[in-house]
Amino acid sequence: MPDTLTLTIPKQKNIALIAHDGKKQQLIRWCKENEEILRKHFLCK
Repeated sequence: MPDTLTLTIPKQKNIALIAHDGKKQQLIRWCKENEEILRKHFLCK
């Protein structure tokens, strides 16, 4: 039996974004800057 396990990660990911207090505006700005990349994945609401 092999000592390692290889998993294939799908191209489309499930992503949850969480901002601590005082960082929400920074996270919103980051999301806007990376909108095209984020559109390719599932975002949890």
